[in-house]
Amino acid sequence: LKMSFRNINKYKGYSFINIAGLAMGMAISILILLWVHHELSFDRFHEKKDRIYRILQKIQYSEIVTWAINQGPLAPALMEEVPEIEEAVRYESAGFRFKVGDDVFIQYGAMVDPAFLEVFSFPLIKGDPATALSEPHSIVITEELAETMFGREDPINPYVTVVDTIDLKVTGILKNIPDNSHLNFNYLTTMELAKQLGWTVEIWTNSTFNTYVLLRENVSEAQAEEKIYNFLDDKPTLEDWEKLTLQPLTDIHLSSGIGYENAITTPVQYVYIFFIAALFLLVIACINFMNLSTARSTLRSKEVGLRKVVGAYRVQLISQFLGESGVLAVLAFIVSLGLIVLLLGVFNQLSGKHFTLAVLLNPSILLGVLAIVLFTGFLAGSYPALFLSSFRPVEVLKASQKTGSASSFFRKALVVFQFSISIILLIGTLIIHRQVSYLQNRDIGYDRENLVWIRASGNMRQQFESFKHELESHPNILKTGSSRSMPHYGYTFSNARWSWEGKDPEKDVLFRCAYIDDDYIDTFGMRMSAGRSFSKMFASDSNAIIVNEKALKAMGLEDPVGKIMTYSWREGYPFRIVGIVEDFNFRSLRTEIEPLAFLMMGGSFGNSTPSFVFARIRPENIKQTIEYMETVWDRFETKREFDYGFVDENFERLYRAEERIGRLFQTFTILAGVISCFGLFGLASFMTVRRTKEIGIRKVLGASSSGLVYILVREFTKWILVANLISWPIAYFTLKAWLRNFAYRTPISLWLFALTGVLTLGVAVLTVIYQAARAATSDPVKSLRYE
Repeated sequence: LKMSFRNINKYKGYSFINIAGLAMGMAISILILLWVHHELSFDRFHEKKDRIYRILQKIQYSEIVTWAINQGPLAPALMEEVPEIEEAVRYESAGFRFKVGDDVFIQYGAMVDPAFLEVFSFPLIKGDPATALSEPHSIVITEELAETMFGREDPINPYVTVVDTIDLKVTGILKNIPDNSHLNFNYLTTMELAKQLGWTVEIWTNSTFNTYVLLRENVSEAQAEEKIYNFLDDKPTLEDWEKLTLQPLTDIHLSSGIGYENAITTPVQYVYIFFIAALFLLVIACINFMNLSTARSTLRSKEVGLRKVVGAYRVQLISQFLGESGVLAVLAFIVSLGLIVLLLGVFNQLSGKHFTLAVLLNPSILLGVLAIVLFTGFLAGSYPALFLSSFRPVEVLKASQKTGSASSFFRKALVVFQFSISIILLIGTLIIHRQVSYLQNRDIGYDRENLVWIRASGNMRQQFESFKHELESHPNILKTGSSRSMPHYGYTFSNARWSWEGKDPEKDVLFRCAYIDDDYIDTFGMRMSAGRSFSKMFASDSNAIIVNEKALKAMGLEDPVGKIMTYSWREGYPFRIVGIVEDFNFRSLRTEIEPLAFLMMGGSFGNSTPSFVFARIRPENIKQTIEYMETVWDRFETKREFDYGFVDENFERLYRAEERIGRLFQTFTILAGVISCFGLFGLASFMTVRRTKEIGIRKVLGASSSGLVYILVREFTKWILVANLISWPIAYFTLKAWLRNFAYRTPISLWLFALTGVLTLGVAVLTVIYQAARAATSDPVKSLRYE
């Protein structure tokens, strides 16, 4: 301990660089550990988590697709026919308007089976999980919603009114749902209510429910999956080839590529990326310590020699130097805690989490933090300890110890490694930023700017045309249209039950289908490549259909306008193709454009009413325009609140995960660069001091200051150039693999690599040039007298 603090006090500059670098590396590593731990903890608080699985449905079209939704009767049928399943429950998201006295609340929750609270461990503050949802008109609410609805009154047994006519009895109060649950809801009500409201609870031809099963004790996933795989073969379902598989509950949050997902997921590769980035940042900080310790080895060589002469064994010297690095690691950890306090709010904004300092008291987090401190101390001190303890006392005390070649090569290798990581992070930041910008600014086939959506409901649906007319009477509202779906999730249902003249009977085409009105296409600014849009002028448009170019290609039709399409479940209702709409992205740009069919809302296919109204507005006086819309809404709908948003904001939310990744990568890159430059600055400072006499001799022999600066800087720039050559191919292939997750992606331009080379070289030169210039301009007389 004495030696540790003596060295810290004696070499304050180097100690500051070591402690600051280690502290920064530790702080960001601990913050990322919090994020990784949170992502891996999803749904693990359920007591029966190891036996709970979600049913996935695989359907064969031109290719096999995987959906997270199932048919309504599936859960009861599984319970009855598969003995390996102890319990099966359905979950269907729902948004309702509740009335308590004169107060109205719009809330989002779910309709579930009575056993839901016995399968999942969502704790009840009041009520019995076994009976809370046993009555058809019962409802369980979260404590937050209970306080919103009832204040401080005891909410057990009061009634709330839903859909204006149905009274539901509050039979339980749930603790607020943890933020590491993939299921998020403010209330739970029953499947019996869903039946009463006409939902497809007992229909095999419609998939809309999430189904979860609880396997019996000692039943493996493979055993149960073998029983359910062909379960739908003898059921009256809509598709010809449908198979069922199991997905472990704890895998749901880290999955991707599953259709009709009801949760916000994080692809597991992002967790790996963050964990590796945190590890690299910590290693970069440790490299600074190793570099400076080995560079200063000559300053401690006599100490090592004297210790050995008076009887110290090598293992004791190793323990001494590891102990000193441990002291520095502990000091750095204390500093890192202060940094965490300062950075936690910023990190929460970047990552979208809500961490508090209390989370550091979690036992698993504490173990992780302890591991980081021990790892840092051991890694930072391991090579210096082995290197310094290897000195031979006779050679050291005779001043004949040669420490330059091996340690010099190792230092160069470490600097190359440091900057290679920094360069990879920098290239990754640039590519991620370009990809997110590309996704947000790409022409998706319609104009999403200045487009407002309004959630349709109640009386407004019944007076829809009058509502539209009132809106369009305002000079700032240019056009209105409506649909059953939002544009970024632009379809109402999908299947392969469509036929047309010349269709290959062996080839099924998955059609996404959406209900729209006659003004929808014009409101969105979509373009027709052939034919026309729907129109009230043609009564026959109730049996009309519009398809996109992707559908046309899949169908193999030429001159399609006027051709007939039929739907196998609506025989006798032929649909005439009246137009071809140019392809537009109606889903995330992670997926390719799929075949899409537009059907006339309210036509013969179904008596559909709008779920959303869309209004194209002028960019001027947006606030006043929205206020007018709300005024009109209040005239038509007195029982429901005005719910609206902007289409472009919804579109940007699709890529929020990538935006967060980009911001975090940017932060990692800056920190990695700062830590690397810390080390480079310290190393350059020490190296110039070691070459003081050489610089004096060169100046006496006529060397110019600029020439000396060039000599000193040249050594470091070579290392940075080597780091670029190593990191470029690694970054290229890694980012190319990441971009494969997107159907539409920005190209990886070679100039980005050249830019990173120039940037890192410039930063390295600026880092060492001060020390080099200071040495080159010093008085040669003082340099020659330097001891």
